Amino acid sequence: MKILILGGRRYLGPRLVKRLIDCGHEPVLFHRGRTNAPLPVESPIREVIGDRNQQGVLEELVAQERFDAVVDTLAFDAAGAERAVTVFGGRVDKYLVISSVACYGRLLHVPANENHPYVDSTRAFPMPSNEYSVGKRDVEQVMLAAYQRKGFPVIIIRPSVSYGYGRLFSIWGYSNRHVSRIRAGKQVIVPDTGEGLIQPVFIDDEAAIVERALVTDAAVGQAFNCAGPVAVPLWEYFSAHGTALGRPVQCVEIPSLYLEGFDPMLCVRASQNLVFNHAYDVSKLERVLRFQQFTSLEDGLRHTIAFQDQWGLVEPSADDPDDWIIDGYNASKVIKPRQQGEQLRRDRDYQLPEKSPLVTWAPDQYSA
Repeated sequence: MKILILGGRRYLGPRLVKRLIDCGHEPVLFHRGRTNAPLPVESPIREVIGDRNQQGVLEELVAQERFDAVVDTLAFDAAGAERAVTVFGGRVDKYLVISSVACYGRLLHVPANENHPYVDSTRAFPMPSNEYSVGKRDVEQVMLAAYQRKGFPVIIIRPSVSYGYGRLFSIWGYSNRHVSRIRAGKQVIVPDTGEGLIQPVFIDDEAAIVERALVTDAAVGQAFNCAGPVAVPLWEYFSAHGTALGRPVQCVEIPSLYLEGFDPMLCVRASQNLVFNHAYDVSKLERVLRFQQFTSLEDGLRHTIAFQDQWGLVEPSADDPDDWIIDGYNASKVIKPRQQGEQLRRDRDYQLPEKSPLVTWAPDQYSA
């Protein structure tokens, strides 16, 4: 297939280019030339420099040559989606758009499958996170409506938080400073209890899922969750780094609101997002796309950290804001509910039972 990639020189693009080449396809990149992440392939890849929002540019490109499919990595709002439908409708066999599981907003249940309701005002993330969620929702609604009305051949891929090669994430957003902290034996911060579920996806798996969707006719008109094989609590995500590094990991619980107060720009991810559960049903990937060879979290992290070490990408942890936060919280007079409860028990001289009583749920309890 000859595949036009809108974007392609930042994060997913280079890995997708490699996957497409390995599978015998011909990728062509269309982007503004503002990012230059290296393409991990031996042969030169054709690139067209242009702005998709400039009137007539994409129209001229598709008028001059035929593409079998488009992969849109830069669809963020309804206006862009409407223009894509106008430009590419009737001109390509498949239009795959990279959406996000963020389109669901805060989940009603886990794991969420592809029929989970879209984000609304009752399940919105606080701003600015919600702007992204709503934008992805609007993109999907425009393109699915075009599929229903006139057969626009849309395929929707909804990645969870993705990682790999130059990208890792933490409570600071896409940051890998926690790798240095683990190596130095320092504590790693988790918001609240660190029990919020996340389901990271390795970027090479995401690229493979995109390729499978492009060659699967039954994928047209469908949406697919694109997440890793399992959901894990945030503390386990950091512990998996320890497995990859061969080092123990000690997580320290800091209230999410304390983190947001310290940095309402970067730590907002921890306070507004990572305390919620993010777990997704990925069975449709195997059922429709026949995709099942996921990379384990530990293997993906091991590969990613090795790559970042090779290129000197790991951030140092000297003079680290995490240390300031941990020291500041421990030294503050922040209300500590557990300690207050213990103090109340002592003040009231309340005696703890020797063991937790069990309730026998026998049917004869309800016979009278």
